[in-house]
Amino acid sequence: MMRRDFNYAAVYGRQIKDSALCASCHTLFTASIEILEPAVANGLLEIPVRVTNHTGHKLPTGFPSRRMWIHLRVVDAEGSLLFESGDVDANGRLRLDTAHTQAHCLATSKPGGAEDYTDCYEPHHDVIESPEQVAVYEAVMGDVRERVTYVLLYANTYLKDNRLPPVGFDRGVLGTDSITGVFGRAADDPDFSPDYPDPLSGSDLVRYRLPVGESARPLAVEARLLFQSVKPAFAEMLGESQDPRVTRFVSMYAQVPPPVEQLAQDERVLGP
Repeated sequence: MMRRDFNYAAVYGRQIKDSALCASCHTLFTASIEILEPAVANGLLEIPVRVTNHTGHKLPTGFPSRRMWIHLRVVDAEGSLLFESGDVDANGRLRLDTAHTQAHCLATSKPGGAEDYTDCYEPHHDVIESPEQVAVYEAVMGDVRERVTYVLLYANTYLKDNRLPPVGFDRGVLGTDSITGVFGRAADDPDFSPDYPDPLSGSDLVRYRLPVGESARPLAVEARLLFQSVKPAFAEMLGESQDPRVTRFVSMYAQVPPPVEQLAQDERVLGP
């Protein structure tokens, strides 16, 4: 974004380019993704996928606009797509972003209670059985009435925080109201980063279940771990602001939507 903006590029062009390259290199060592042993039972293929955090902090960390997710594809021997979850369009938008960027989700001032906004973000998933479900790792802020908010000054709690903790994380030593804990459905998921010294600390296991029937074998499975620095809801929420600095940022964002970065990848071929 800054490289394309003349006022920034003219003065800081070289530094911006070097910083972008450095940040891109760091993402290559942040996490791994592994397709474990799939199994077929009663016409359903179950594909366990494990994501492991290799950093010393939650992943993704930093400003709560960031998100990380699993893109999983299953293709049969004839090249037909049997299942896909977590695919994005040319602008880096997931299919679920359409629902999450509705006007009532993005409004700064919200009427009603928390139950009116449960459709404004993707919950944590232990099992995924539909292409409409996506394993998204992120922090979702809530205001004092536990309604989703993207305004930092309104934030009072986390409605969802399934950012992957680092290896060694032990929620048992944290206070129950600690902002460094795990919030939402992930808190009750036994496969989500068991407390240290469990060897699976810092990882999460997601099970994908899909009907395969008489699909031509072998089946090719691909899992990619993707990252985005600014998800659409954060940028589109700024649209109602008249501040020239904000409108400038929104204009820059529209020209260069934050790219989707691949952090890790794994593939597996399932025989007859």
